[in-house]
Amino acid sequence: MLSPSQPIRLAVEDKLAALRRLDRGRPWNSLDDQLYCTICKSVISGRQIEVVGGTNGLRALHLKCSTPGCLSTPADWILPVKSDTVREIDILFRDNGA
Repeated sequence: MLSPSQPIRLAVEDKLAALRRLDRGRPWNSLDDQLYCTICKSVISGRQIEVVGGTNGLRALHLKCSTPGCLSTPADWILPVKSDTVREIDILFRDNGA
């Protein structure tokens, strides 16, 4: 029997469908889409995100970060920012005296 926090193994199509259903804030074009976890500071892909819960209908399915010890959920994930963009923003703020 699976524990409530043990990831559920899903076929590729089923996992993509689960991501789309459980994380409606993003389009999820593929399992290779990446997000940045603001809790553990890692970039994670749809392939790495874990689908957990749902055992015997006792708990609803939900998504969680795959980094060991990280308890983040989709609300804690943002689109990753390219380092070049961060440098450009830093330069703009410095030049404007911010």
